[in-house]
Amino acid sequence: MTRRMLHWTLLALATAASAVQGQSLMPESTVRVDLDLVVVPVTVTDQQGGLVRNLDADRFRLWEDRIEQDVGYFSRESVPTSIGIVLDTSDSMNTAADAAHQAVEAFLSAGSTEDEYFLIEFSDQPQLREDFTHDVSRLHNRVIRTAPEGQTALYDAVYRAISKVQQGRHARKALLIVTDGEDNNSRYSRSNLENYVRESGVQLYTLGIASSFGKGVLRELADLTGGQAVFADEDDDLESIARDMAVTMSSQYMLGYVSTNRDRNGEWREVRVRVQGEVVDEAFTVQAKRGYYARAF
Repeated sequence: MTRRMLHWTLLALATAASAVQGQSLMPESTVRVDLDLVVVPVTVTDQQGGLVRNLDADRFRLWEDRIEQDVGYFSRESVPTSIGIVLDTSDSMNTAADAAHQAVEAFLSAGSTEDEYFLIEFSDQPQLREDFTHDVSRLHNRVIRTAPEGQTALYDAVYRAISKVQQGRHARKALLIVTDGEDNNSRYSRSNLENYVRESGVQLYTLGIASSFGKGVLRELADLTGGQAVFADEDDDLESIARDMAVTMSSQYMLGYVSTNRDRNGEWREVRVRVQGEVVDEAFTVQAKRGYYARAF
């Protein structure tokens, strides 16, 4: 076995994926990999919005800053994830509170027993209500006790949740954000948050309820990270939507590569993924993070 292939094999044994941005992958074991690996989670859907789960590695092509990269690692197996639930409990969610609670409960019920979760609720400011746990009943019990009040510090809540999820034990990390998306009380600005999201390597999934005000920022946060943004009214079937989001989160392809650009300059590098082959590109929608920051040392 060559040294290069040994690195990929150790990576596969240690962890299937991580949303690494510009740093060597640190798997959940004593195995260390000394290459600068970039791992890109990818979701593929068909024209009807259904998940496409049976693609082989040779169907994927990946570019960094318009230069095609050699995808040396590929996986389509679900891996444990550290997940933060970020729930809007501000007064603007008053009529949508019950629907939001049901959506969170449906999402948790559809998740893997190997995943770990924490809960942040926010109105005037974010509050950590439940720390990391595999016992989703604790989060269920907490969510149903929450009544909406106060203003909306959405950006502060997401900022804190990203910092918190980085402490999770699993290499792969994600957030589910349930909100109407209308921030009116944060210390951090939208640009502050978007920069932090770019640096974090955390995938964001957003469920926007009962408002058109926050669609732009929720969609942008999801798109930056290769996550998903869904918008619905409070009388829609939010439980079904939330369950589908949980399935989507756990049904991703993982592409890994060592960049041909070995400069450690800390600069942003754009990433683009395409699927091609037997079916024309336009038949699929590919969701992947837009890029990452290179190492600066």
